[in-house]
Amino acid sequence: MPKLQRNGFALHYQVMGNGPSVVLLHGLTGNLAFWYPTIVMRLIADHEVILVDLRGHGYSGMPPTGYTTADMADDLEVLLDHLGVERAHLIGHSYGGAVALNCAVQSPQRVLSVTMADSRIRSLQPARGVRDSVHWLMLRDKLAELGISLDEENEDLDFILLEQLARCRIEGLFENFAPPPFYVPFLSGNNRPAELWLRLVRGTTAIEDFKAVSDLTTEAIRTVSQPVLAIYGGLSHCLPTQHALTGMLSDCTATIIEGVGHFHPLIRPETFLEHVCLFLARINVQTAAELSPERDLYPLPGRPESRSALNNPVN
Repeated sequence: MPKLQRNGFALHYQVMGNGPSVVLLHGLTGNLAFWYPTIVMRLIADHEVILVDLRGHGYSGMPPTGYTTADMADDLEVLLDHLGVERAHLIGHSYGGAVALNCAVQSPQRVLSVTMADSRIRSLQPARGVRDSVHWLMLRDKLAELGISLDEENEDLDFILLEQLARCRIEGLFENFAPPPFYVPFLSGNNRPAELWLRLVRGTTAIEDFKAVSDLTTEAIRTVSQPVLAIYGGLSHCLPTQHALTGMLSDCTATIIEGVGHFHPLIRPETFLEHVCLFLARINVQTAAELSPERDLYPLPGRPESRSALNNPVN
């Protein structure tokens, strides 16, 4: 279980495979296991895959402050330095996608491409959130069966909902709960993720940091020139962010996975991979074409050149 010591806390990560580097960034309440097994196993066939638990999640440490997208982008840069990776593809789900975009804003030379899987960017989509989901009414009614009533006009409803779901997990209220036909955080598995989330939101500045625009102003986002894949579920409440991104980025591929919502990488991983692998292949070919023809651009898996050929450009 490798960990990188970072300003008083440990950052947990995993590395496997060979080829151009791909970093996988999970969303809030999750951990690096979000990408297992299908997505990881497919990507390591021709990439070096780097998975990381965001600070406050999984087996990473939980500092008292520092949970903005800029803070986590800094964590990512330190990790890439530690691993000797100069450039990488960044793939993030939800908040992880916002972290990836923030990294492209502040350190464009480190980023080959950005894949944003159902990410909400607050400067582009400041209002509503989960209340705009087609599943909201069903989930609200399900929670009402457990005696939980939520203020739908509270601007922090998304975070209040997650805290209530975590509490339900820990208190065993889900034991006789008929699951809805869509993914619900904390509904399955053990109590550890729910316990971590409650520690995070009750004992740190996380909630206020999560709400911060940070480096992701509209002006800053317009400067991103790296290829971006904005892949969203057709039932997602984050679609306004996708629409805004396509109108302001110079190289943005917008893709909709119909019939699913916010957690489409979990529910339809093969469809997600189909689009992501085509996108990565295009960028890898373009990057290889920029390198010296004397370099071995397509090394065999397992050879030392497999990392350097695409991650480290020839000067």
